[in-house]
Amino acid sequence: MIANTRAKATSSDNRYLPRWEVNNRVTYRLKNARETYECVSKDLSCTGACLMASDQMPKDSKVDMTIHLSAKTAVQVKGKIVWNKTADGKYMAGVIFQEIPPSTQETILKYAFEIKRDDLVRHWFSGWGKKS
Repeated sequence: MIANTRAKATSSDNRYLPRWEVNNRVTYRLKNARETYECVSKDLSCTGACLMASDQMPKDSKVDMTIHLSAKTAVQVKGKIVWNKTADGKYMAGVIFQEIPPSTQETILKYAFEIKRDDLVRHWFSGWGKKS
């Protein structure tokens, strides 16, 4: 299962860059662990992601991830688990990216722009033209 090209920007919060609902394959390893696990992303932005996994990822854990954006493109990021919860029998974890190079953020943004350009533009320019 690679990228789901039917991604949708979620803008229920006031982020400068929205998170896009996606279904990307993710491999991850918790800091100081030997095992590598696989899960999927529920949403993604240039600064973080929500992951759905079969195992719980403890809050405040450091994690190394490879996010497969397409069949040809993957990005490697380091992150920190900032929240976790259970939904529909799956474990969900919110990850904030740490030490992410601008080139990696640009790759994620280009990916999002390609799959859901209108949502990104609408999010950036929402509120423009409104009278105060």
